[in-house]
Amino acid sequence: MEINPDVKQKIQIALALAIAVAAVRTAYVLYERHAEGKQETQPAAAAPPLNPDYYVVPKKLYPYDLKSARELTKQPVWVKVVRRGMGLGDRNWIAARAWSRVLWPG
Repeated sequence: MEINPDVKQKIQIALALAIAVAAVRTAYVLYERHAEGKQETQPAAAAPPLNPDYYVVPKKLYPYDLKSARELTKQPVWVKVVRRGMGLGDRNWIAARAWSRVLWPG
C-alpha cells in the first residue's frame, strides 16, 4: 500500500510538532522542579514538637499457657493496619494448593 506523498508529509509535520510540544513541556517541568529545589534550601521554620505517642513500642507478649493468655486480655490491644494487597501471595498459594488437590488427589 503506497502512501500519498502529501499525506506522508502532513503526518511527518504533525509528528514533529507533537515531539516539539512534548520537549517544551518536559523542559518546563524540569525547570519548575529545579526552581522548587532552590526554594527548599532556605532554612525552614522550627518543626513542631513530636507527639510522645510516636515513641511507644508495646512489648510483644506470646501466650504459652492459659494463665499467660488471660494476662493478654487485661492489656490494651494494638492493631497493625495491613494495607490492601499485602496478603495476595498467600491467597495464590492457597488457590494453587486447592487446585493440586483437585488435580492430584491423594
